[in-house]
Amino acid sequence: MLKRRDFLKTTGAAALGSLMISKSNAAFFGTATSHAVGLQLFTLFNVIDSDVRRNLKKVADIGYKELESAFSKLGGYYGMKPKEFAALANELGLSWKSHHVLGAPFKMPAGAKMPTTPDGKPMVIPLMRNLRDNMQELVDEVAEGGVAYLVCANTPTDTLDDLKSSIEVLNKTGEACKKAGIGSHIIIMIWNLKR
Repeated sequence: MLKRRDFLKTTGAAALGSLMISKSNAAFFGTATSHAVGLQLFTLFNVIDSDVRRNLKKVADIGYKELESAFSKLGGYYGMKPKEFAALANELGLSWKSHHVLGAPFKMPAGAKMPTTPDGKPMVIPLMRNLRDNMQELVDEVAEGGVAYLVCANTPTDTLDDLKSSIEVLNKTGEACKKAGIGSHIIIMIWNLKR
């Protein structure tokens, strides 16, 4: 049976050894660069809009360097135009790298209820723009803000028709992003496809 002291020695040595190996390999292969740490702002969905400047300052103070913006209850880009949000991020030492959107209008799953606010009332979410209905507008704004990537985080995939429509929207978005000089990423989780 492995004793606690032996376990700690072994795992500590393994961790230190892997750190040293990875650093020496990186130096050997010429890839000894550090990567900036980023934050997807949807993580702060219920917090960020209360005071965007103060909350982004906290994000920067923690040590984050890159941002992915997402939907804001304030509309736009946390209540700002793309260039304003980019300027604020830059002022705080943050780099706005990507923006996260939906592929089609948001709808609650069957049987699901809207989350509640701290006072127990159902959350009211303003209209969220999406690639199906607002693709060119979103692409243009992201390009205006100097953002490198537009990310589709979710799109309908419940039926074969949903998939066909989503593929069409995503292909058109990719073409528009390419013309605007920005990259596009598709992150889709398919849980259950019904025919």
